[in-house]
Amino acid sequence: MKLRYRVSSVFGVILFFSILLIDLTILTNESISDGHNISFRWAFGALTGPQDDRKFVPVTKDTVLYSGDQFKMMIELQSECYVYVIFKGSKEEILLLFPDQLYLTEKTLKINQEIFLPNKELWFALDDQAGIEKIFLLASTTPLVKLEELIKKYESSVPEIKPGITEEIQQFIENSRKQYKQLTAVAEKPIQIGGTFRNVKKSEFSHLDISAFAIEITEDDFFGRTFTIEHR
Repeated sequence: MKLRYRVSSVFGVILFFSILLIDLTILTNESISDGHNISFRWAFGALTGPQDDRKFVPVTKDTVLYSGDQFKMMIELQSECYVYVIFKGSKEEILLLFPDQLYLTEKTLKINQEIFLPNKELWFALDDQAGIEKIFLLASTTPLVKLEELIKKYESSVPEIKPGITEEIQQFIENSRKQYKQLTAVAEKPIQIGGTFRNVKKSEFSHLDISAFAIEITEDDFFGRTFTIEHR
């Protein structure tokens, strides 16, 4: 509020601050109602192409990558929430990329802390096993306890029954997305202009800044997205 006049009485001072308080209350309520309880920055980038002509590109939707291509991801919370990044391989294998261990009381990240997957100087690289692979990005205001139980069950099970648990995990993710489906689209905006996960290595491109591809994602209560990689 811009002061355009001089207050010359006690009544005027009281009236002025009463109006100011009302304006601030309205502004605060509008800010709360317009906000989202899930907000985080996300970046997903890949190094693709022949060795003598590598291109560093953002991955924002389903994509085609080739054996030898490299990629990495970044998460930075803007609000307190629980984030999960899960890999599903072409042979139905499941690998929890984030968090690296399941501890319910230690799942939330620090606000404004950049987390790189894998560590900042490393990159994931696709091996020679072609097929359809998926990366699930999930965020929730509460721990996804059922999902955590299924992942723990998968990790402790014998190979023969793991494909069935993989199907349960994927079904849980699909059901969660349907349950929280909103009529409005998820809000996303750019912040800056800009396989197999056993094969993790240092890269000559480690100086590249994946956060240059970051977008801000905001949603209420639950967010889910699946990136499908056609690995050739």
